[in-house]
Amino acid sequence: MNVINSEINQSNCWEQAYKLITEGKTSEAMQLCQRLPCANDSVDCQRYLGWSFYDVDDTEKALYWFSKAVDKKDSESMYGIGCIHFIKRDFESAFSDYHTSLKWGYGRSAYWLGYMYEQGLGTDKNIHEAKRHYELGYEYGYLISKRASINLVFKNGNFFQKLLSMPSLLYIIFRSMMIAKNDINDERLADIPNAFNLNNNNSR
Repeated sequence: MNVINSEINQSNCWEQAYKLITEGKTSEAMQLCQRLPCANDSVDCQRYLGWSFYDVDDTEKALYWFSKAVDKKDSESMYGIGCIHFIKRDFESAFSDYHTSLKWGYGRSAYWLGYMYEQGLGTDKNIHEAKRHYELGYEYGYLISKRASINLVFKNGNFFQKLLSMPSLLYIIFRSMMIAKNDINDERLADIPNAFNLNNNNSR
């Protein structure tokens, strides 16, 4: 049976779309998610469409779908809007978006807030807040956040602080390699650069 032409309802929108995605039928999944009632009622579909259009640099459509999910307080979609503002270099808006996303519970935003505090993007440069947000991101499980926190020590700490940070750095490298070996797309590896063939363009 053709899923696109079958009856769908709110309860099975994402179930059917996800099945298509796992079968490699992403175009059909996008078509399904853009049909009613999925387009209006399924946050998962709205988020998926947001990232799908973001990945092909169609930020206008990505913003449209992320915004529909944000209306339902979806924290990852709020992060997605922050990513759009970030790549457009609207750092003040991105900073605000990431704060909202983190407030709603999406921990990946903590890393980007740390980065923006460290670089002074969209806010005053504040190394203390950068470190605090990096550590918060690590509490959510994101290994890049711990690596960034250690990097602050190497940039600003004394010899003994750097020495004491070495075991943590080696652990993060080892842990990242083990996770990548099992699943290169594991969420904990998000934002780690191309050493593990991951996308570091502030997207999924």
